[in-house]
Amino acid sequence: MKRHRLAVDSSRPGFTLVELLVVIAIIGVLVALLLPAVQMAREAARKMQCSSQLHNLVLAMQQYEGRYEAYPNNGGYSSVARSKNGLVGNDASKGSVFVKLLPFIEQEALYDTLDFRVAGSTGTWLPRFEAQSFAGKRAGEFMLDILQCPTAESSGRIVTKGGVNIAPTNYGVCWGYQPINETFGNTTQCDNCNATNPNFLVNAFRTNITVAQQYSVNPKDVSGMFSRYDFASRHADCKDGTSHTIMLGEIRPECCPDVTELGWMNWAATVIPTTGGINFVGQEPAPFYGTPNACTPATSWVTAISFRSQHSGGAQFSFVDGSTKFIAETIDYQVFQQLGDRRDAIPIDDSAF
Repeated sequence: MKRHRLAVDSSRPGFTLVELLVVIAIIGVLVALLLPAVQMAREAARKMQCSSQLHNLVLAMQQYEGRYEAYPNNGGYSSVARSKNGLVGNDASKGSVFVKLLPFIEQEALYDTLDFRVAGSTGTWLPRFEAQSFAGKRAGEFMLDILQCPTAESSGRIVTKGGVNIAPTNYGVCWGYQPINETFGNTTQCDNCNATNPNFLVNAFRTNITVAQQYSVNPKDVSGMFSRYDFASRHADCKDGTSHTIMLGEIRPECCPDVTELGWMNWAATVIPTTGGINFVGQEPAPFYGTPNACTPATSWVTAISFRSQHSGGAQFSFVDGSTKFIAETIDYQVFQQLGDRRDAIPIDDSAF
């Protein structure tokens, strides 16, 4: 039987080198065009998650206030006259606001492990309260996902300080305005915040606040919803309107290694004044956070401890009513101070922020 081979048309040419290069170039252009869009979509998703976490933290605050008739205070539990929490003890090492909030953010097991009778040390760095054990590690090393903004470089990264591992937080509660002249022991007040800089009003905005009042339990002395130690505000203390008063905002712990890098459990690391504005340069970042960026030395700790984020152009905040807003770093300085003040009685137009 005679077999016939199919004829193959060998006259059809293949792709030339030039054509292949053109195709590759077109693919490269398409990838270059699509990559920024993909990155923007990813950042939008991260930003949305960050906003959702801030919202959930306010909901937890509201539940706490509903149970104990006051928001959680920072540090010790000596403000029992304003809170019905029941835990007592005048000690700044009894943990941050977030410690008291643990049962309301699905961390009952960690909270129940803590012994609030433990005597705290006098030092800020390694208080005994945070050294209690949970899940085979220091309680202060336990990472809380709800306190990690996925955009932040520090998110989920353990800090080692003095041989001790510390879990960071990317959120802090609002302290309101504080005097700029509280320094790290330097004679100059701070970089970029003298009278010639239009972004800072120095102490002109709230001259009646003194250094001592940061620890006051008197509602008349504390401008924000929280103080650095002791004060426990109530919903009724928010006189300026719940949608115009900041409760929490984003922070970058690496921009203030002296304080905010001490972690979510530390009383000193989580209460943030509005004095420094948004994304103001702070201290030089610690080496374990990688390449220094946007954090130059400043000598005033109330400006070094300020609200910051790695979202472009501003930071996200949650308000007492539970709403969350992205506030541009270019916001009028005085308007930002008013948003941090719960009872200045100065009207704020929504368009101002």
